[in-house]
Amino acid sequence: MIKRIATLLILFSPLVSANDVSGLWTGFFTYSHAENAPVGMFSLVVLRKGNEFNGKIIEPDPEGKASALVADVKGFISGDNLLFTKRYDGTGGRSHEVTYNLSYKGGLMRGFWRIGERLSGGVLLTRQDPENSLKHYQSLFDKMNPKGKSNNTKSKSTKSNADKE
Repeated sequence: MIKRIATLLILFSPLVSANDVSGLWTGFFTYSHAENAPVGMFSLVVLRKGNEFNGKIIEPDPEGKASALVADVKGFISGDNLLFTKRYDGTGGRSHEVTYNLSYKGGLMRGFWRIGERLSGGVLLTRQDPENSLKHYQSLFDKMNPKGKSNNTKSKSTKSNADKE
């Protein structure tokens, strides 16, 4: 799935305007409630359709229960503001929702995240060059699927040379 998203980003990158949020974004989030809380890194893929968008977030699991945490994103755009919800898919034991309120201009998104009334923090994301998207997602894919632990259902004897690379 990651390879498909990255391939689509590269193929359709000429169709994305500078003010469109569609594409690959990477950045970090911080916690407002604790001085020594870790900074979290993540990647966001956005596919915009009018004033709505869907996407995926992939981030390292700070607890080490999974190679990466994956979440679905669904939201709305009003002017230069994005309002969306991230819902973890259960990987690493996480299945909660996080709401985001971000503004964007050109290659920068910034704003705040919130989990209910108890946790919140800041977010900063930068747009990634579509030419480098495939390399970025290949790296994430490799981390999620170490050699010898492929999720591919084909047996080794039926794989083509392209599948082995």
